[in-house]
Amino acid sequence: RSPRVLLNGPWVFVAWLIPVSVALAGIVLRVGKSLWAALGIFVLAVLPVLGLIPFAHQNISTVADRYVYFAMLGPAVAVGAWFSIPRGSLHWICGGVLFVIFSALSFNQAGLWRNTETMVDHALAINDRSGTMRGVKAEQLRRKGLPQEALNQLELAVEKQPDSASAHYRLAVWYLNHQEYDAALQSVSNALQLQPSQPRMLTTLGKVYWGHGDFERALETAVAIAPHDSVPRLAPAQLLGRLGRIEEATAQYELVVELAPENVEAATTLGTLLAAQGDLGRAEVLCRRAVALAPDSHLAHADLGSILLNRGD
Repeated sequence: RSPRVLLNGPWVFVAWLIPVSVALAGIVLRVGKSLWAALGIFVLAVLPVLGLIPFAHQNISTVADRYVYFAMLGPAVAVGAWFSIPRGSLHWICGGVLFVIFSALSFNQAGLWRNTETMVDHALAINDRSGTMRGVKAEQLRRKGLPQEALNQLELAVEKQPDSASAHYRLAVWYLNHQEYDAALQSVSNALQLQPSQPRMLTTLGKVYWGHGDFERALETAVAIAPHDSVPRLAPAQLLGRLGRIEEATAQYELVVELAPENVEAATTLGTLLAAQGDLGRAEVLCRRAVALAPDSHLAHADLGSILLNRGD
């Protein structure tokens, strides 16, 4: 069910025999135009998701049933063409038997898809190595108030797929949310070894450093994610301000304002910091900019008023 299994096994050499055999059978049996049209509809409909070229949902599944929803128009055309030709009672009996069989299979499948829990349990019964399904199962257990059972699922996913960056990442997030920073650091480091420079993993690494109290490395990690993005710098700037490290916070806010001049919160906060350091001129410019950007912001007006009051205006 995965490209890795196919590429590492014999299927890559024999899979082409299936469509070729179907085409040859059609030629030998001299099937009608309707059946050729049905085959063409099916092949063309699934062609974009056969794996010949990469596609977005392939990150989740290469065999999702939804890939053939539209393509099933082909078999429907074939069945309709078959029943449109007058035959004896035998083909009606065969058709009725197939209808009952497929109806029973559909009813059974609907039970497996009754809800997310039944679907996940069925998926894990078929493929217990699926890290994605283990992650979904862990989230279900977490919502039920069973954190230890959720952790067991995440650890099992890593055990069964030690080369899966996503499995290590999900475990790191669990540890981070439960403030187990040492374990979180180990797990996210393992994930980054498998997928270096992955933004969401670097974000989690920064949060782990932050939780550890290593604010410098948290800041370095945040900036490494997107050096020209203001968002990663905003949280460290806020933290530095709360820690009373005014000059460092001011420097970070200046970078945020430079990268995102439309950020009202950053402009007003930087203005307040500059005013506290006696730079009332620059503080007034920033707060007036914030008022112009957000004329309905009471905070921006209040900060500007406070600065003007300090200047005696």
